[in-house]
Amino acid sequence: MPYIDPGDVHAPRKNWELLSVDFTTGHGDGNQPGWAVATGLWDGHPATGVRWNGEDGESGAGNPQSRGHPTWFILPDELVEPVMAKVAKLKEERDGVDCNVWSPPEYSPGAWKVSIRLSPEKQKIAGSGFVFFHPKMSRGVFHAKDPYVVLSQGEKGLELCGKFMEGYWEGDLYTNDLQTKADAVATQIRETIVASLKRQIFDEQEPNVGH
Repeated sequence: MPYIDPGDVHAPRKNWELLSVDFTTGHGDGNQPGWAVATGLWDGHPATGVRWNGEDGESGAGNPQSRGHPTWFILPDELVEPVMAKVAKLKEERDGVDCNVWSPPEYSPGAWKVSIRLSPEKQKIAGSGFVFFHPKMSRGVFHAKDPYVVLSQGEKGLELCGKFMEGYWEGDLYTNDLQTKADAVATQIRETIVASLKRQIFDEQEPNVGH
């Protein structure tokens, strides 16, 4: 089955409208063909689709397909949340920022443990003692202990900031408006943290600015 760009898979047009390709492994890694996850509308309702992208040099149109046309397998609603949580983790690993967010059994709802590790490549760019402003979480407060916390000059004076030690940071997040331990909330927090870190590390026009 030849490689099919998931962004070009729009069948069956009567039912499926592609909105975005959320993650793709492209042509694969040599051990298996690439695959993709996408967000779209199925009969007008939000849906998540997955498919194999296919491999060059073979006949077909990836998998699944219908009458030779590449299509998507639509995930049951019950599988969307865990699949998208895994996709978020894979994005982080690919981008060099591995962030874990979880609520230990002894933590109250709304309290989260956070750990972040940069890949060696990203650590080299950021520096072993990289200082970052905590992401702006709605009614959320970050708390860390030595050696992962430091005072740094911000827009409104001195602020408590996070400090990586050899590419690693850990701390807690206490939030008042996310009184739950749902995986979807952890994913939301993780995506916010990773997006903020990527801006602070790699955005030359807005260095060390939390959003």
